[in-house]
Amino acid sequence: MSEKPVVEKKYYRAKEIALICGLGRTTIYGYIKRGLFPQPLKIGYLSLWKKEDVNAFLEKLEKGGLKE
Repeated sequence: MSEKPVVEKKYYRAKEIALICGLGRTTIYGYIKRGLFPQPLKIGYLSLWKKEDVNAFLEKLEKGGLKE
């Protein structure tokens, strides 16, 4: 039996980011409005964030928090 290849995610939805960051979706969208979180890519009705952008946000949090 062959194994399925592992596909690494390149984009996240708001629900996934909330779980990864430990934030609520409302907080994430509030951070976007205030310029503290990257804007999503809009594909049809979907809002998606690049994995690199989410990782950069998490590094920023670890290094000293958010500054407006």
